[in-house]
Amino acid sequence: QSGVLSGYHAQLDLATLGYTLHSLTDAKLKEAVDRLAFEHDLSEVPQVLSAVHTTGEFDYQMRIVSRSTNELESVGDTLRQLGARDIQSRIVLGETTYNPARLLEKVLEERNDHDFKVGGRWRPRCRRAVPRDPQP
Repeated sequence: QSGVLSGYHAQLDLATLGYTLHSLTDAKLKEAVDRLAFEHDLSEVPQVLSAVHTTGEFDYQMRIVSRSTNELESVGDTLRQLGARDIQSRIVLGETTYNPARLLEKVLEERNDHDFKVGGRWRPRCRRAVPRDPQP
């Protein structure tokens, strides 16, 4: 009810489907290409998992999955057909993710009153009953 949780979802195991090659791909659009049309057209390229419109030298950074370097190259060709002028891809060797719930903890710690809203009512933040012993 507080709006902090936006939903739940299932996560596909892409490796089970054969998509083991992950890349971060930057694309610069041709001058005449409308970015909203480009974004719409990307929805037809299933290997593109996300596209972020950015500032800087490139217009977009995309997360792309493929089953091989040949498939990644084919996706690059498709991006050029959709209006990308320059493309740079980097293969992801590994990724560390962090729980975004850490932001909630940070916000709660920054509040002077240390209260937060749950179920439409303000409730005091839980406090540690026993102080932590300092590490030796």
